[in-house]
Amino acid sequence: MLQLILLLAIATSIQVTGKPGFLAYTDFRGKPYKVTYDERSFFLDGKRSIFLAGSVHYPRATPEMWDTILDQAVEDGLNLIQIYTFWNLHEPVKGQYNWEGIADIRLFLQKCADRGLFVNMRIGPYVCAEWDNGGIPVWVNYLDGVRLRANNDVWKKEMGDWMKVLTDYTRDFFADRGGPIIFSQIENELWGGAREYIDWCGEFAESLELNVPWMMCNGDTSEKTINACNGNDCSSYLESHGQSGRILVDQPGCWTENEGWFQIHGAASAERDDYEGWDARSAEDYTFNVLKFMDRGGSYHNYYMWFGGNHYGKWAGNGMTNWYTNGVMIHSDTLPNEPKHSHTAKMHRMLANIAEVLLNDKAQVNNQKHLNCDNCNAFEYRYGDRLVSFVENNKGSADKVIYRDIVYELPAWSMIVLDEYDNVLFETNNVKPVNKHRVYHCEEKLEFEYWNEPVSTLSQEAPRVVVSPKANEQLNMTRDLTEFLYYETEVEFPQDECTLSIGGTDANAFVAYVDDHFVGSDDEHTHHDGWHTMNINMKSGKGKHKLVLLSESLGVSNGMDSNLDPSWASSRLKGICGWIKLCGNDIFNQEWKHYPGLVGEAKQVFTDEGMKTVTWKSDVENADNLAWYRSTFKTPQGLKRGIEVLLRPEGMNRGQAYVNGHNIGRYWMIKDGNGEYTQGYYHIPKDWLKGEGEENVLVLGETLGASDPSVTICTTEYVSN
Repeated sequence: MLQLILLLAIATSIQVTGKPGFLAYTDFRGKPYKVTYDERSFFLDGKRSIFLAGSVHYPRATPEMWDTILDQAVEDGLNLIQIYTFWNLHEPVKGQYNWEGIADIRLFLQKCADRGLFVNMRIGPYVCAEWDNGGIPVWVNYLDGVRLRANNDVWKKEMGDWMKVLTDYTRDFFADRGGPIIFSQIENELWGGAREYIDWCGEFAESLELNVPWMMCNGDTSEKTINACNGNDCSSYLESHGQSGRILVDQPGCWTENEGWFQIHGAASAERDDYEGWDARSAEDYTFNVLKFMDRGGSYHNYYMWFGGNHYGKWAGNGMTNWYTNGVMIHSDTLPNEPKHSHTAKMHRMLANIAEVLLNDKAQVNNQKHLNCDNCNAFEYRYGDRLVSFVENNKGSADKVIYRDIVYELPAWSMIVLDEYDNVLFETNNVKPVNKHRVYHCEEKLEFEYWNEPVSTLSQEAPRVVVSPKANEQLNMTRDLTEFLYYETEVEFPQDECTLSIGGTDANAFVAYVDDHFVGSDDEHTHHDGWHTMNINMKSGKGKHKLVLLSESLGVSNGMDSNLDPSWASSRLKGICGWIKLCGNDIFNQEWKHYPGLVGEAKQVFTDEGMKTVTWKSDVENADNLAWYRSTFKTPQGLKRGIEVLLRPEGMNRGQAYVNGHNIGRYWMIKDGNGEYTQGYYHIPKDWLKGEGEENVLVLGETLGASDPSVTICTTEYVSN
């Protein structure tokens, strides 16, 4: 009831304004309404609407950032926010739930409602999303007899229990109770699943009685759900009536992921607006493909992502950078990405204005007019005296296109939209320059103190030890509650210099110590799923020695096949996996001690109380490779929307960064092939800072050693040219 009362309140002056064919939640707020559909579109209480949506993942931002992002969504002409929910964020330990901070999904839904934005809540619970373990808690991987995403009783019970918990918790936000949630999704990109499991998904979703249409995207689809498309271009999905054969037959065309892609460690730097990496898509490409979808009869379109955000904490999938899809319409620090931000916003406003015409005519898929040149077509929509024409050049070379006796010079892969008077409503390739550029203002480099991680005294300092007659796999020890696991054993060097070979998996790193001295490291930091041998050359002298290895997970794979047995799949394992050799000799099958987590994590040296439990030193040049660094900085003056705060960890290597006890995620000053940092700046949310001019505490948990800490705090904004 409290939520229903809140829904009746208007908490912001920035709200979506609905119009015929483009409805807003402001038209329905607080009163129950029905969501139905036919082959052309969805209906809300019998009124047709197109939906222009953007994906925002609430835990990849903070509550204050939510305000900025959602305000921009309204200003840019969206009427729906699409979200995933993240089971492992909310239930990291079985039966223990987290709904606080970045996990406060009800607050996020309320903020959407306040602005008149509808919501598509994609539950999964497998979500992929370049998120750790695809959103599934790692403890599920270790349940007896479980097979993930399968017609498996163990899996279906846990999946069903979680979905009931989540939907009970958010129930007042669904349309039949006057809330903004009008769609939901079960499963995610399910290919090759057993028919029994696919059908069970549809039946279980219906059994929750949420009274909204359910989707299943990009793969197998239950008869009780709507097949939706994911990809860079979903026009062929409409032309072939979807993967189910029902799209534009008895179900509407839905594009749930117009892909923005992502960045991985060591890849090309994506810090510039003119970034041209493999994942970059231009404003022209985005708008051309959106309009190809709409002119063929699509009625639900979503950018994945519209705002990507950041991996605060340990939630990045395998090989992912801290920021996520930084090259989409809104940068990961909430600043607009021009010119694609302004260009797509202009298209949204145009589509809202013509939506009534589009929805009052049948879908024109496979009914285009062929014009004078190859792959030049026109799709026409009529309603009363109004006409909307989409004239497209759907090929890789420019051409002169004749339509209604007028010649248009259209570049390759481009389109114009015309009204009944032949006025040009929108041109995909007429991208207006935005006369602004990004600037960074960085303070003086910070002064640090440090405390070494006690590698030499783990048996006394570590809170937990597990002794085993062999080296154990990491996640079986940690359940992914930490990304770190120490291994310790006694070894015999048959010669002065040896190579340590470790049977591991992709997206993993090792740091090696012999007799408490750092001797080397190796890592595999791609986005692959597979086995990987890591080699560390060590020169320690012939004879007996103590060997300590720190294994660091660089993210559990977000990819997950259907019917997956997680007990020995490389994508579900970390650390030492089955073998380890020193100078070719097996050292796997001998006594090993395992210490889950860093000692600094256990002591919480990044908190006010925890940092009092250790002795900090100022001679940072003597810090170990594994060390915690502490400094303070004042909150910059004049912060407001459009000015963001960043960490520039110059001189550091790889580790975790904490501001006032909040984990802003992994930093890694790894460079691309051109010598530029893949990611050199890391976002600090303003709601994690103290008031202007007040001191904040920065703690860096470094795992590879700082060459010369030259860390700065910066502000960034766009200024006129």
